[in-house]
Amino acid sequence: MHTTDPAPAPWPTMRGNPQNTGCWGFGPPLRAQAVVLRRALPGGILNATPIVDAHGTAHVGSSDGYLYALGADGTWSHVPVAAGACQRDADPPRAVVDSAACYLPSGLLCVPGGDRALYHRAPGQSLERFELKAQLDSPSTIDWLEGNVTTDGHGHLYAGCDNFFFYACQVDGAQLKPRWSFATGFFIWSAAAFSADGSMGCFASADMTVYAFDPRQDTPTLLWTAPLDNLCASSPAITRDGRVVVGAFDGRVVCLDAHAQGKRLASVDTPALIYASPALYEQDDLQQMFVLSSDGVLRGYDLRDRSAAPSLMWERFTGMPSFSSPVVGPDPDDLRGYRVYVATGDGVVLAIAPATGAVLGQFDVAGQARGPHDQGHDPAFWTSVQYPAINASLALSPQGVVAVTSGGIVARIPYDAFGASPVPPQACGLRYVSPAGRMARQPLDPQTPLTVDGGQLMTLASLGANGFAYLQPADLQVRIDQQAQPFALSADGTLVHLVVPVDRPAFALEVLHQGRLLGSAPCQLRPVAAPPPAAALLGRTWSVSRMSVFSPFVVPAFDQLAIATIRIALTVLHVGAPDDTGSSPVWVYGCEHYAEGNAGSPARDLMYLFQGHYRAGMLVLEARDVYFELSALPIALDSFRLTAVLDGETQRGVSLSATYRKSLPTTFLWLYNLVHKWLAHHAAQEAHEAHLAHGSHDRESAAGHVAASAAGALASSGTPAVGLRVFAFLKRLVGMGLGPLMRPWKLLDRRGAFIWAGTYALDRHDPDTGGLQVAPEHCDFRWPYLHMQATWSPPASPHEPPVTPYDHTIGIVLLDADSGEPLDLPYTTLNQVPVIQGSTVRCTLIWNDTQTQRLGWQRRLVARMMIGPHVAEGEYAFQLPQAVQR
Repeated sequence: MHTTDPAPAPWPTMRGNPQNTGCWGFGPPLRAQAVVLRRALPGGILNATPIVDAHGTAHVGSSDGYLYALGADGTWSHVPVAAGACQRDADPPRAVVDSAACYLPSGLLCVPGGDRALYHRAPGQSLERFELKAQLDSPSTIDWLEGNVTTDGHGHLYAGCDNFFFYACQVDGAQLKPRWSFATGFFIWSAAAFSADGSMGCFASADMTVYAFDPRQDTPTLLWTAPLDNLCASSPAITRDGRVVVGAFDGRVVCLDAHAQGKRLASVDTPALIYASPALYEQDDLQQMFVLSSDGVLRGYDLRDRSAAPSLMWERFTGMPSFSSPVVGPDPDDLRGYRVYVATGDGVVLAIAPATGAVLGQFDVAGQARGPHDQGHDPAFWTSVQYPAINASLALSPQGVVAVTSGGIVARIPYDAFGASPVPPQACGLRYVSPAGRMARQPLDPQTPLTVDGGQLMTLASLGANGFAYLQPADLQVRIDQQAQPFALSADGTLVHLVVPVDRPAFALEVLHQGRLLGSAPCQLRPVAAPPPAAALLGRTWSVSRMSVFSPFVVPAFDQLAIATIRIALTVLHVGAPDDTGSSPVWVYGCEHYAEGNAGSPARDLMYLFQGHYRAGMLVLEARDVYFELSALPIALDSFRLTAVLDGETQRGVSLSATYRKSLPTTFLWLYNLVHKWLAHHAAQEAHEAHLAHGSHDRESAAGHVAASAAGALASSGTPAVGLRVFAFLKRLVGMGLGPLMRPWKLLDRRGAFIWAGTYALDRHDPDTGGLQVAPEHCDFRWPYLHMQATWSPPASPHEPPVTPYDHTIGIVLLDADSGEPLDLPYTTLNQVPVIQGSTVRCTLIWNDTQTQRLGWQRRLVARMMIGPHVAEGEYAFQLPQAVQR
């Protein structure tokens, strides 16, 4: 693999060469290099794959809208991904970066943004923004460029988008020009691969199709298409003999013949969803493929027989599930040898022997985050180790492996650093998994205490000899201090979830399987040094951010970075008297205003009423019958649960969980809200913008303008390109059924239920949202409608662009007039879209018989309006009727 010639410049794209093989040939690696670690700014999530330029500088984008650079000499810098990024007198909006950048041989750096734009700069210049064509006929509500941008080496750039379109651009010096765009039937997260002679490019769309095109043409020219059996986010790789290999969400790796119109030659099945891209090594008589499945198992295959399915050579369990693609790089001990490098969901990079799958060494990147207050030797129990997973693929450079954790650590690890990292032997049994997704090194031990937080959702992973082991819920029993406890199993039956008690400083945990002890350990609660008194919580505001879900795997595979960018504002509305144990009931209002998809997507306002309790610094909150935002649409939840620790003036998010069990009524309710609430909000906002644009006070005229725009968009939505492809995709889904499609994802269990587990960051939150002054004389209650009217005043501090009421969640919350306790109601469902005219805001809450019967007739209530997490001045008191006349 290596020569004694000077190392050639690395191919400046994510997978190392035009064929996307993930195999780099630098020549001999540089010796005597030290490990270099740097940290991104607080608050960012790094899920984009780093790239390395010809000078050895690694570049990686972040959810915080910055592009970070780690130089070969260890220098560290960052610039905002925004036009005019180097101007100190301006702070333009930054774009989320969720995919890999690309470096052209000319030195032009191109970075894909979450705003349908490529940001580019020539050496020594500032970033410039090149917006790709808006696809008004796309049914997608999001415009993120999540298909990693690549180049064919001939002055062209290619990137896939969440709006179902694949874009091609022309590089003209230091400028970009549009070339063409091509519609598929669903989102595109795949990077394009190119044949060695440059006559073919191909990419995979999530519409279960591989598309091959001619990159030499200035119009979109399809060469062939090939169907897959499930969704696909993997980037294809092309072998030297013309096979296109790609993985899919059904756990299958498919081999297509590029010389025979994409004919399927063979496929191999793995037992878990594949998100990562395959890596290839082809030298002399060797042809090998390395694939990582979401169950954390890396598999090596022999590809030498073109007419047969790839032959399994070995499989190696790497740890927690991951979707980081493996790479093939140098062996520091053998200049003609090579190694496979792969990252884990635990934040560890492994060096693997390609012939046997043996682990030659490891480097714990996430473990470098240890703080001074962390105790013990196992990073799974360190509260400083947040977001440990390496979800991005690795990059290779002459100086070593470049890895980034979701939590913001950027590391360059010399190739010879892995030999000094012994790997402990795999041990079977139950292992503790932290809320951040870090698995303990050893199984539960009755002699070793577990340190946990009160109210935390505790997760235990079942491991066998070769990976995760399946458990039957009927065979399990979980006991705390000899008493049976409720628990939940992940959809794939490998993770046990239970809630840690808050009223026991120490307790004994036991898990039995078929009556036999599967694992046990003494547990103790992590002490809180200076818990604030319960009364001090009233009126406090926080922000839930950087949410992360590690189970089930398909959730982070689909939407991890988008979830991490969402913020939920919280404010404590009421604190009750403590009970005999010192636990105080707490009511917390939460809200989220999501408008980050694309310029034409509907904004969504989601509202939560959390009921919970606070005891000695431990805060446990739960909201029922709510909606949770994914970047494409809100989904229904039966329960959304948050656990936090408050210590003095600091706060720490511990664990989050979400549960749901599907039913026909909830499905219909979700569809109703999608059509009549979020789309209606979108129409209302367009009417407001049309009103401002036309300078008209005639709302009917503005509404007519919106209706005409909507009619035009509807008429164009049937264009053959995107319309027919979406129709073909939906037809395939109907033909195969949702069951076979979703079963490999392991999202829902056999009852049609799921449980998510993860963590989040909790910060103080005091935004200037402007104020609302309720006008009681304009409020009224006429069954089943409650109307409230208020006057909005803008924030005192100047904002660019100007802040309007449309920028915040506005709604009604009800309280019991006697106790002051907020009522636990599905506020997202009951609150209608606010009507805003100038500075007047009018809200409507619609009752139904079910809600009233649950509350009780003739109950005296108080209605308050909320803007963001803040309570409006003034309130409206009313009484429910004695009965409803029909």
